[in-house]
Amino acid sequence: MKGKVKELRIEDWDRLKFNDDRQNVIAENFDDLKNALLSYLEGKEQEGLSGARLPFLSVEVV
Repeated sequence: MKGKVKELRIEDWDRLKFNDDRQNVIAENFDDLKNALLSYLEGKEQEGLSGARLPFLSVEVV
């Protein structure tokens, strides 16, 4: 996840204007960010850190 955030250059929040730069980058890359986050959470689940199935992983974002 950190790698994806760094790749999109949105890790340095202070340098980006909130209403313009950050929101545009996130909107333009939403699917990639969503998939990276879901993969990260699924990996944590498989490591046994969650203890139970995370119910929101099966929710589809439209």
